[in-house]
Amino acid sequence: RGVVPPSLSYNPTPGTPINLSLGGFGGTGGASIQVTPVGGSGSGSFATTGLNCTITGNGAAAFSVSPSSFSFMPGSSSATIGLSCNAGQSPLLATLLCNESPGGSTGPQQSWPLQCPAALPIPPNLNYDPSPGSTITFSPGSGLIGTSTTASIRITPSGGFGTGFAATAQFNNCRISNESVPGTISGFQGTSFTFVGATTAVQTLNLSATLRASAVTGTLTCDQVLPGGGQRGSVIITPRSWPLQVAAGTQPAANLRLLKTASAQQVQVNEEFSYNVQASNVGSSPEFGLVVIDQVPSALTILSAAGPDWTCRVDANTVDCRLPELIGGRSADITIQVRAPNTPRSIANTARMTSLSTSTALVSSVSVDVVAPPPTPVDLAIDKSDSADPVRTGSSFSYLLAVSNLGAGDATGVRVEDVLPAGVTLIAATGPGWTCSGSSTISCTLTGVLAAGASSSVSIEVTAPSQATTLNNRATVSANEPDSNSANNADTESTSITTEPPPPPPLRADLGISGNAVPASVLTGQNVSFEIAVGNIGPDPATAVLFDGALSAALEAIGASGNGWTCTVNARQVECTRTSIAVNATESLTVTARVLPGATGIADMALQVTSSVTDPVLANNASRVAVSYQAGGADLSIVKTDSIDPVAAGAEFSYTLTVSNAGPEAASGVVVSDTLPASLSFVSASGAGFTCANTAGTVRCTLATPLPAGASAAATIAVRAPTAGSSISNEGVVSASTNDPNLANNRSTQTTQINDRTAEQISDLLEEAAVDPASEAALPVVSAECADPSSALADVCDEILDAADDGRTGEVTDALRAIAPDEVLAQQLVLREIATTQFFNVDARLNELRRGGGGFSLSGLTVNSGGQSIPLSLAGDALQAALGYGDDEGGLISPWGFFVNGNITDGKQDLRNASGRVGVDYSSRGITAGVDYRLSNRSVVGAALGYAKFTSDVNTGSELDAKSLLLTGYGSYYVNDRFYVDTRLTYGNVKLDQSRSIRFQIGGMQVDELARGDADSTQLTLATSMGYHLNYGAWTVTPNLGLRYIRNDVDAFTETGAGAYNVSYRDQSFKTTQATLGLQIGRAVSLDTGVLMPQFDFSLISENSDDPRAQASLANGSSSQLFRLDQQGSDSSYGSAGLGFVYLMANGRQAYISYRHTFGNDDFDRGSLNLGGRFEF
Repeated sequence: RGVVPPSLSYNPTPGTPINLSLGGFGGTGGASIQVTPVGGSGSGSFATTGLNCTITGNGAAAFSVSPSSFSFMPGSSSATIGLSCNAGQSPLLATLLCNESPGGSTGPQQSWPLQCPAALPIPPNLNYDPSPGSTITFSPGSGLIGTSTTASIRITPSGGFGTGFAATAQFNNCRISNESVPGTISGFQGTSFTFVGATTAVQTLNLSATLRASAVTGTLTCDQVLPGGGQRGSVIITPRSWPLQVAAGTQPAANLRLLKTASAQQVQVNEEFSYNVQASNVGSSPEFGLVVIDQVPSALTILSAAGPDWTCRVDANTVDCRLPELIGGRSADITIQVRAPNTPRSIANTARMTSLSTSTALVSSVSVDVVAPPPTPVDLAIDKSDSADPVRTGSSFSYLLAVSNLGAGDATGVRVEDVLPAGVTLIAATGPGWTCSGSSTISCTLTGVLAAGASSSVSIEVTAPSQATTLNNRATVSANEPDSNSANNADTESTSITTEPPPPPPLRADLGISGNAVPASVLTGQNVSFEIAVGNIGPDPATAVLFDGALSAALEAIGASGNGWTCTVNARQVECTRTSIAVNATESLTVTARVLPGATGIADMALQVTSSVTDPVLANNASRVAVSYQAGGADLSIVKTDSIDPVAAGAEFSYTLTVSNAGPEAASGVVVSDTLPASLSFVSASGAGFTCANTAGTVRCTLATPLPAGASAAATIAVRAPTAGSSISNEGVVSASTNDPNLANNRSTQTTQINDRTAEQISDLLEEAAVDPASEAALPVVSAECADPSSALADVCDEILDAADDGRTGEVTDALRAIAPDEVLAQQLVLREIATTQFFNVDARLNELRRGGGGFSLSGLTVNSGGQSIPLSLAGDALQAALGYGDDEGGLISPWGFFVNGNITDGKQDLRNASGRVGVDYSSRGITAGVDYRLSNRSVVGAALGYAKFTSDVNTGSELDAKSLLLTGYGSYYVNDRFYVDTRLTYGNVKLDQSRSIRFQIGGMQVDELARGDADSTQLTLATSMGYHLNYGAWTVTPNLGLRYIRNDVDAFTETGAGAYNVSYRDQSFKTTQATLGLQIGRAVSLDTGVLMPQFDFSLISENSDDPRAQASLANGSSSQLFRLDQQGSDSSYGSAGLGFVYLMANGRQAYISYRHTFGNDDFDRGSLNLGGRFEF
């Protein structure tokens, strides 16, 4: 049975390009090849197919293969060739070679092209010290209460790669939670650290804390923000937390004292009184952070709480007062005004005080007894009058008994007694609310209560005696309550009884007045209505009625009116009149008043009414109405507006925050605050009467003076919009130290639309930075890219626009210059110098020929023999004629010659930004070898092949290298013995290798990229020159003229390696014409071994070139805008001077060396060294 090794099948098949895919962020790619054995038979080494794999190529070092060797027998399982690579900034290429060895013999070699794509950007890992979750203990761990202690977190980045958003990690949005003593820990506010790519710069978050009386704990949480890997702008936010521990501080000497007292130890129900809380510092050092808390018992009503230098707030029944500092030896008082409850009780009240230096609260208490008021005494007065006097005998008349309560208390059980005189007969005794009994002694009792200030009357109708007499009738009044004035408890009326008819009685009208306040309780600054009723209980109508009202100092009158009344108002005095009030009628009027802001004392109105008619009862003609009030505060409101909407991105606009005070009181300590969104840049803030400051993006404007009720004030905040379009909502807040009864209108939000800037707007913004041809060429491209939010340059666009908006024009100019690919303009210089290298080498050969090499043109050479000199040219002609020159190969000198000439050139072109001239520092090494044939003693033709290698540094950090292979055909003809004409035609290919550095810093972004590109160029050169030899003994002087034409055509090419900054160049063409006028001076020196001919040449060169121009566009750009690169003023004139030596030796051998240097051009400098040799064959 035969032994056959298996054949191998591959997936993918050999020759298939393999692109090693990257597994997400990072720099490692992978791929594999499946190898399957097919067929075969037998066993042993001859039935085994071996496979050994290696990787070759320029990028092989970045690739690996594992495993690299296999053995397959018939029936073996498939195997996998594993491939991996470490990606770099640009794609890497290599080739996988796998050699098969079937049965131990040499088999076929399989190959696969490999490509490792450019590494994706990756954000750095953030390492924390201490690590998240570890407890951070502040140091030092001890100290006086109120002093500071610190702690820190070090953040070290590592492992990042690339630039831009996808390579950026952030650490921000730090906050404290569960802080056992709020306000202890600080330093974290506004923290924002950014780490980009391969940075290793360490950032430190420094925390500080204030030592308290007890240990303080809390938790610090900050967000770690990484790119999300999705669409641009998506992020992954990971909270990082650390428990915090701040040790307790050391208690200093106890210097604080707290004393609480009451204005009275005993008060009546509903009576107002006050507590005084006094904080004292008996030490010599100041105490800080004093806080007094008084939990006022709920039975008491808090009317106010204040104290000089204290900031007090009342929340329900809790008084919270704070004092930043109390210096040594001083005290500070707080007054708390309260109202007692309506039922008797004993009330204990405790105040507690803490400070930064106290570990235990200081406590002080006081008790107040609330008692019922003593019985209020009444003052009953009775006024007795008769309806007629005199009265005719036997006629009826009546007694009117008017009872008034002039006291402060209500009277109950009011009784009136009247003992009728003899002969007087009772008809009836009546009165509203009265119950009367008896016939001779009349007793009447009032049902209910006779309130303080009220009055009531009883009418007793009687019949006069039948005889004429004088009646003296006495009536008394009494009540259940003690009467403070018994002198007015009885009244006697004397009535004459006559037989004559009595005169008519005088008119009488008993007016009464009462009132109430609506509402019964108001705030300062609010209006109150006093509703007043004036009544007439007769017995006659009241005429010419006059009402007079006097307001207390806490009130001001606004107006008064009533049906039938005519009123006048003057400050706190109100007067109203009317024609009359009928019997038993009541007329109403209303007085409107306002409780003055900041009012103190009682707010009431004294009422009084009179008329032109006699009033039998004056006690009820006056009354007083009071209204209770509390401080009304200041109702502040704010309205926020924007100056422009929509706003162009990056433009300045302003917010106006208008604060209005609706009263009723003036507002003190008015503060307008505005926390600006992070995307807005603060410019300025001001306002009439305001002092404004910006701290970490929060603008606070403080009004220097109180804002009166009804007034308004405005602050203006100027900002700059972000560079990208968005919708921004911004809120303004107003606050004051004066109580605000309505907080709902203390905030105002304004939403402003930010529109993306157009390319034209961006161009106008950046135009100031385009100061030279390079930056001008970049301007339209950058403007178009920055107008597109999806542009690959979006990140750097944000920084460029921010810099332009901030006036950092120099940074913008540097960025535009770096982005502009003006380095390509150096190609014209490089190609021109390559042509010059070949020209110098061929020209050196022609110069050798003119100096006598190969027997061609022996002009100027002589043979010295004894005292005679014979021109070598004549000797040569004779010898050649005699020997039959040219007829066979045995001539005097061979017509064929071979030469090798070398050229070493170093030069530079100075950088001139203003004209667009790039700076080039270059060196060139060239070698030219050729063969020429002498057609006759006057003409020669030849061909030469030249190779040159050119290296140059362009601007800063960029390079342009070139390699050329040029073929030149040349010829020279002597018209006569002295006058010659040379011609050269060159054509060839130049390979250009460009490395362009894009390096600049703009704002916080550092850009450092390297773009690489290769281009092919063809070159055509045509040159001609002529000269005339003048001989002066051993000296030869040769004036000469020359003309050269150079044309270069460069193919389009595209850069790689610089990401968004890569550029695609269009085809380019350059033409240069050079005219020369020169003088060459040489001398022949005979030596034992040959002839040495030193020579000096001097040339003036006029160069006319196309201004270097190039057009290019961003390879990955979002717009079609072109870089239109242009170097101005390329024409120049300069000189060249050189010194050389030609050495002629036997058998047609020759050596040549010369050095030339340019002069007269401030922007260009070149030195060239030529070496050459010639041999016959």
